[in-house]
Amino acid sequence: MTRKIKPRDLFPMDRKVEREEILAVKRVMRDKRLTFMSGTEIEEFETAFANYMGAKYAIAVSSGTAALHVSLAAAGIGAGDEVLIPPYTFVATATAVLHQNAIPVFVDIDPNTFCMDPTDLKNKVTDQTKAIIPVHLFGYPMDLTSLLEFAEKHNLVLIEDACQAHGAEYDGKKIGTFGKAGCFSLFESKNMMTGEGGIIVTDDPEFAEQCRLVRHHGEPSWYTYERLGYNYRMTTIQAAIGLEQLKKLDQMNDGRIKNSLYLNSLLKDIPGVALPQMPENGKHVFHAYALQIDPSIVGMTGKELADRLNRDFQITQLIYPAGLYTSTLFKERMGYGNRKCPFTCPFFEQEVFYTDSRCPITDKITENVIGLPNWHQLSYIELSLIAGKFLREMEEILNTKLGIKERIIGTMLSTRTSPKVYELISGIPKVDNPLKIGVIGLGGIGQVHAAAYSACSWTELHSFATRNPVSLQGAALFFGVTNIYEDYLEALNDPQLQAVSICVPTFVHKEYIVAAANAGKHILCEKPILLHPEELKAVEHELKKNNVKLMVAMICRFMSHYSTTKRVIDKGEIGSIVSIHAHRRGRGPPVADWFWNIDKSGGIAVDLAIHDIDLVQWFLGPNDPIKTVYAIGSNSVYPEIDTWDTVVITLQSQSGVLITIEASWAEADLRDQVGNNTKMFVYGEDGTIQIDPSKQPAVKNTELDGLEPTLEEFDQLPFFVDQVGAFAKAILNDEEVPIPISDGISALRVARAALESLQSGDVIHL
Repeated sequence: MTRKIKPRDLFPMDRKVEREEILAVKRVMRDKRLTFMSGTEIEEFETAFANYMGAKYAIAVSSGTAALHVSLAAAGIGAGDEVLIPPYTFVATATAVLHQNAIPVFVDIDPNTFCMDPTDLKNKVTDQTKAIIPVHLFGYPMDLTSLLEFAEKHNLVLIEDACQAHGAEYDGKKIGTFGKAGCFSLFESKNMMTGEGGIIVTDDPEFAEQCRLVRHHGEPSWYTYERLGYNYRMTTIQAAIGLEQLKKLDQMNDGRIKNSLYLNSLLKDIPGVALPQMPENGKHVFHAYALQIDPSIVGMTGKELADRLNRDFQITQLIYPAGLYTSTLFKERMGYGNRKCPFTCPFFEQEVFYTDSRCPITDKITENVIGLPNWHQLSYIELSLIAGKFLREMEEILNTKLGIKERIIGTMLSTRTSPKVYELISGIPKVDNPLKIGVIGLGGIGQVHAAAYSACSWTELHSFATRNPVSLQGAALFFGVTNIYEDYLEALNDPQLQAVSICVPTFVHKEYIVAAANAGKHILCEKPILLHPEELKAVEHELKKNNVKLMVAMICRFMSHYSTTKRVIDKGEIGSIVSIHAHRRGRGPPVADWFWNIDKSGGIAVDLAIHDIDLVQWFLGPNDPIKTVYAIGSNSVYPEIDTWDTVVITLQSQSGVLITIEASWAEADLRDQVGNNTKMFVYGEDGTIQIDPSKQPAVKNTELDGLEPTLEEFDQLPFFVDQVGAFAKAILNDEEVPIPISDGISALRVARAALESLQSGDVIHL
């Protein structure tokens, strides 16, 4: 059962604001210095942005529109001047010209890049032309070689409108650094943003100074006015957001590029649909993913196709529905007051009219270019839902078969813990009668489980259950699953289903485990297995009554660097363990509110530190349990939450082994936390094992008689595939699961004791 999806369900707008931006704003608010006259953030942002761009100067302003206007004013463009611009763009490119009492002259566009066509420039230049504003539309870097030559030949000021092209490149150089100025918008929808805002880059010191004057009332010092200026200032709050966004810009652009190329792989070879392409000598950052529709083949305009595609939920729209010259602003010359200034400016030899645009390419494509979502925050699941909807409609329209399932089986999701990402999940050889398994919950970890089952020879991904219709329908398309349910109880009633992965929030694990056991389904449940050890009795009763096996998804045991360590310890190669030190760091927990609530997640000790608690107990073995627990913590990284974001846990085993575990959400590194920010040292009487997943081999014995390490190289196979394979083999062969519920409860008891110690300040004895 599925329900109609609302556009807001599909594309939430708040994903770009993360904790870094929130904390940056809070720092500014606590400092109470909100303008450039009192705070330092604007100058810091300008310096950082200029350095990123490879430019000498940056001038932060209040919007992309302001950036264009300030640049034109600083360049001396004014009444009687013409400025060449494309008509297929946002209106600000044109109105910035009008704000300077100059006249926009429209130059047609290239039908493939949607950027200004250099061949049409010679038809539009006159003696009154003083500037040219090329727009790097949708993040595509316009071919600037001929444009620069044209500007130099005609003595034109070149101002790049790079409002959609943050980080784009041409010939290895950042877009925005070729002309007199490069102008960027920092509106919330842009590749990087400050909510509202803009910024100008230039290498000309005099021009930069004029931009600063125009930005601030033409005022170089208090109550001294040198020229006409405006209040186009940025606030320190915006600059603080910009500093954090700039750190992520390349990563966010990479996501847009990856998503756009993924869409290309799904939508290729559709008659009448032209896909966006990467330029040969530049870097396209895909502010928008623009498709061009050929009505002569498709049988309808892009606008008509968009209306059809949006019947169930909105996935597309016309990007710019008409050339700017067709708007009332230009047709009726709605300028300053009733005299139609500046269109009737006496500095022009004749009045300006836009009745004859002479931009045939723009006229042709405006009703036929539609955009699909490609933002870096969108997962392949969501993109598959979008592409699947598009493909189904095109099949009906064209009366053809486009191989939707074969296209969308696509690229396997990254597990984020493995450097190996399968390009395809199709064609995996399966054993006879593989385990039919369903995934309940399709958050990040649920999607990883689904990918692992798809890539495992022992399993058949049979069904999905989640209350999120976007994830449900997108995952069904992506993985080729036909059995989908919004109610997990309906999924459990499927007689063909043999087992389930439970990937839902910790505080409802007990409810879901009991329901699955009552339905006779074997269970792989994410850690922590339960929220409270006291829940074990009721769960064990249902498992035994229904003869159901349950395995705890402690993924670290399947990572080669830890499993190899276990084998070395068991062989006695380092002698008896003396002490263990571990640290595990991440960039903050998921954004779901329940993660911050210790009554629902157990907090950092129960959710994150439990990985190392389980590993330590695994290494020590069942005959040397943890007996003493003490923990201290802080929340200095995320002070707005009422729980700990960093903890240090000290443990002592029955035999006297000392263990320290540091777990923190305080990681600033954007790289994979398991591969780069997780380490462990196991000290034995005869040797030491250093576990460093970021290096190969990941495990090194430093004191084995000076011999080379005896340990295996880093295992490149996805650990999640090994985990689900081990679970499936245990079920199919009627064997004990590798990680029984008793192990999960043992780790949970220690983690809960750490939480109790955090709350009380006492040493806890188990």
